[in-house]
Amino acid sequence: MRRAAVLIGVDKTGNLPLLRDAARGARRMEVWARSQGMDPVIALTDEGGPVEIGAVKRAIREIVDLGTVEQLIVYFAGHGVNIRYGEYWLLTDAPRDTQAAVDVRNSEVLARYCGIPHVVFFSDACRTAAAGIQAQFVTGSEIFPNDGAGDLEKPVDQFFACTLGRPAHEVPDPQVTASEFTALYTQELLKAFRGQPPSVVDWRAPDEGFLRPRPLKDHLTAAVAARIRTLNLQTRVIQVPDARITSGPDAWVSKVAQAPAPPPPMPVAPPSPAPPPPTPARLSASLVHSALETNWPAMRATLSMARATELAPIAAAVERAEEPFGPLHYESQCGFKIRGSRIVQAVSQTADTELFETPGEFLRVNGMQHPGAGVLLVLENGGGVHLPAIPGWITALTVDEGELVDVAYEPSDNTALWSTFAPHAETLRTVRAVASSATRGGVFHLEGEDAEAALGRIRFDGHFDPSLALYTAYAYDALHRRAVIRDLSGALRGELGGTPFDIALLAGELDRSGPRASPSLFGGMPLLVQGWSQLRARRVSLPDSLAGIERELIPSPWTLFNPAGADRVRQAMLQGDLR
Repeated sequence: MRRAAVLIGVDKTGNLPLLRDAARGARRMEVWARSQGMDPVIALTDEGGPVEIGAVKRAIREIVDLGTVEQLIVYFAGHGVNIRYGEYWLLTDAPRDTQAAVDVRNSEVLARYCGIPHVVFFSDACRTAAAGIQAQFVTGSEIFPNDGAGDLEKPVDQFFACTLGRPAHEVPDPQVTASEFTALYTQELLKAFRGQPPSVVDWRAPDEGFLRPRPLKDHLTAAVAARIRTLNLQTRVIQVPDARITSGPDAWVSKVAQAPAPPPPMPVAPPSPAPPPPTPARLSASLVHSALETNWPAMRATLSMARATELAPIAAAVERAEEPFGPLHYESQCGFKIRGSRIVQAVSQTADTELFETPGEFLRVNGMQHPGAGVLLVLENGGGVHLPAIPGWITALTVDEGELVDVAYEPSDNTALWSTFAPHAETLRTVRAVASSATRGGVFHLEGEDAEAALGRIRFDGHFDPSLALYTAYAYDALHRRAVIRDLSGALRGELGGTPFDIALLAGELDRSGPRASPSLFGGMPLLVQGWSQLRARRVSLPDSLAGIERELIPSPWTLFNPAGADRVRQAMLQGDLR
């Protein structure tokens, strides 16, 4: 199998703190890659000058154009940021140059179709929210060509040094001097690449072993935690690696030449390792699994334990989100209600709206010209959200600390569908609350049995929960399960008369499409903020009246605009660009 690598290390980015081990980490990765027989191996570091986005693109294109590479390793060490749930690797001239960054999310989408059977990203970078206006305007660039060399998606695995919202740390290495630093993640990654410990390797023969992606994911989580404990740092460091694996069980990322002799037996059993620290990712994974299995005792026990830790706010958010509020119906059988904020104005060109009081928490909708009529809700802070109104459904919005954290669609209790929904209401509300919380934290993932169980949990007696369909569509996209998303889109269109913009986007139904205001497309723009990062890679354009409006987004899991953005949405609706 012909393999290649592009390895990037950037110690100095703009006015951000100087890193001491990013460039050297890329060089250590280069030594390993060459020992694996990879060719070509292209290392781009700032040891002798700036690392520019053009150089990264050329390196990737050179390898793609060979047409004979079967696996490509892409490694980055340096500063990274999370903007609208999209990740960016910052190069030398960022953030002053908004393009001097790698748009990881869109690069991954293009990598699926580049023609290389297996692409693997390794990121030893922070995934924290961008600080300051300058960093928030970073747009970055895709590093894979938009050639569409392959018609079918190929697996792309992604390994991250930390979960979303956490920094990737450099720590003092006690074996060198106090002034020397070693990146935690890269250090443990290279150990695993070389077969340390042997238990992580799949030994096909005494002299041939393979390191496979899924065991590597589990190993890195434990190894980084163990490494942090042995350092006895004065400052508290929490770093939990993350990964998205879409390759099959036979995939591998490192070949190990020979299994070492087994160690002599221990005379005394070693002490049990300390339990891993509680993290949002671990809590969310446990809650998601319990909710999908409808194991309510386990879920309540997990929430109870979380309340006694620093994760108490997450537990509280789940419990709040699953509690219904406000009216369960309007006479019109359609409308909105909100908690955590109030509505001061509602705008729609294709439906009549009635706000009970101004400002108010309850809005009735009737006279819809088509299902999914767009309604702009202007909130008391001047910001706004554009959502589809679905006939026969009440939409409940939850705002927390200025973020739109949940949008829940439920049948109005004066419709025939309510009697079908009611027996499942408690279960659906709990599953939805868990999905909402995990999505807010950027850690709603489906793996193994959960990926199959989710398809059953987003439905009640054959009917779909629209919000759960949205949450799970993004999780299935991370697994490259486009066929599932297409089926979901078609089913929603048949049941509701349309499909949410995001699901059509992820299903590939909007690829390379221009602006359109179709009645069967609910929303006209991404409803969840993570969808905005997909528009460019999929070559989906919005109307000119909305060009660049993503700069007016407020940090929030659901799309929420600042006052300037709300005004632009209003104008687009008046012009007929949004229905």
